[in-house]
Amino acid sequence: MDEKIRMIRRIIMNKVLEEISKIGIVPVIALDHVEDAAPLAKALCDGGLPCAEVTFRTAAAEESIRIMAEQFPEMLVGAGTVLTTEQVDRAVNAGAKFIVSPGLNPKVVKYCVEKGIPVTPGCSNPSDVEVAIELGLDVVKSKIEALGGDVEVKTKYGEGSTFSIRLPLTLAIIQALMVKVGEEKYAIALGSIETIEDVPVSEIKYVHAKEVINLRGNVIPLIRLRELLDVPGEPEESDNIVIVIVRKGDKLAGLVVDNLIGQMEIVIKSLGKYININRMISGATILGDGSVALIIDANTLV
Repeated sequence: MDEKIRMIRRIIMNKVLEEISKIGIVPVIALDHVEDAAPLAKALCDGGLPCAEVTFRTAAAEESIRIMAEQFPEMLVGAGTVLTTEQVDRAVNAGAKFIVSPGLNPKVVKYCVEKGIPVTPGCSNPSDVEVAIELGLDVVKSKIEALGGDVEVKTKYGEGSTFSIRLPLTLAIIQALMVKVGEEKYAIALGSIETIEDVPVSEIKYVHAKEVINLRGNVIPLIRLRELLDVPGEPEESDNIVIVIVRKGDKLAGLVVDNLIGQMEIVIKSLGKYININRMISGATILGDGSVALIIDANTLV
């Protein structure tokens, strides 16, 4: 019975986190006055963002969560900067559907997992990730992928687990493959690229109405960047297509581009939090001719 209860709780936790993932953006809110809670919640819902993380750093946080949860039941309201189990109880009793902690506090995480409360702790190193997994978490709050890296965990029964964290040697300058999609130029970090293939169109197959190719025994889904990035114009007709195979852990995906420009060392420029609303674009770079190329974050596409 205990195992069934744990399974049900995990399903509920993952469902909430999946809903948050579908929304894509979680506004982090610090409210000093409870009277601001309802208008802000309405504005978020009207703007297509029915989600908010209300930080527990102010005295108005608990009551603000209660107001938002009661008046906007369709909204995913969570509590952030939660440091103690007592704060967890207060937040959940007020209506919080998930908990976010700034660091990995095993006591808080274990308490949430035991009660089936979705929790996302901050993890910044392999040890934190390992502890989080041992505590039963499938998702941890990490900025590793946002920095152009990834976390890989491999476990063998009776032997243990191996945690691999990959990060660029520098977060300002990277080696990238420059590609063209229509008349626009894009950069893809070389560290994400597995191989580049010139594939006959006749080899494209369909699985569940989605395009795939069979590359040396691996079935790889195709992502047409022209469609994904809404690039104007139609591609030139050809018997072959250029596919950049990118990897994230054990997963592969094929990015369909129009042409390859070549390898280049680029300087990453931030687009700013108000401009960079598309998670698959991690930044931009200025090319030698003065033109601007957007940098594609392959981690978000695999």
